Amino acid sequence: MNSMKNKIVKIIGSLFLLAFLSCRTTGTLTEENRLYITDEVTINLLAPSTLDKTYVQQQIIHGSHGDDEYTIMAFVEMDGTSLDIAGMTPIGTSLFDLHYDSAGITFSASGLFPEETALYLLGDFQLSYYPGGEVEREIRRAGLDFEEEITAEGWTRRIRDPRGELIIEIIRRGNRLDYHNYLRDYRYEIEEKDIS
Repeated sequence: MNSMKNKIVKIIGSLFLLAFLSCRTTGTLTEENRLYITDEVTINLLAPSTLDKTYVQQQIIHGSHGDDEYTIMAFVEMDGTSLDIAGMTPIGTSLFDLHYDSAGITFSASGLFPEETALYLLGDFQLSYYPGGEVEREIRRAGLDFEEEITAEGWTRRIRDPRGELIIEIIRRGNRLDYHNYLRDYRYEIEEKDIS
């Protein structure tokens, strides 16, 4: 089980480096929407209706996983009932399309990426964009510690294991978001631009 989780995490980190694969797969996840936040602890995905914002956004994402680095663009649309994320290379080649609504998750991506990848992309999105109170409730239900520090410039969210070790830290400053998963050794730096 741990080897599968590690494989999925490595796939997420390498997803954007394999953009020119021509084989594609499409599917809908029908299993319970749970994902591993640590090797032993799972959390539930919150419903898309939990989002307290409606917007369309373009993102430039600089990321790293171990020694690998990548840059992608993403188009994100949230309307209170569904969430759509389309990822592409800087030159516009499609990498993945993800749709999440009350009927479930639909994910289309290069053939090397299992459908479970969508759960982890949504998990990172949930921790970064969903209301802090809702995220805190789910994290604490799973037996982990959650703290959110709000400042004039933005906020910082930290998730720790029961021993107090930092697992994930997310820092928002204006239209920039820095997501760092210390346990899985990957990081995103996201620059957002709202689209009218």
